[in-house]
Amino acid sequence: METRGRRGREKNIWEKILDQFAQNTDIDLAYPTTRFYDNNVEGKEAKIKK
Repeated sequence: METRGRRGREKNIWEKILDQFAQNTDIDLAYPTTRFYDNNVEGKEAKIKK
């Protein structure tokens, strides 16, 4: 298989896939996220044992 031809075909496939995603506004793509949790603000009230 010719390398340049393969690259062109691969590019066309990806463009078609992305075009389909663009037509569907109800699809969201996931991306890496980080969430920081602040127990003093978001946490449950501390229970004190007696």
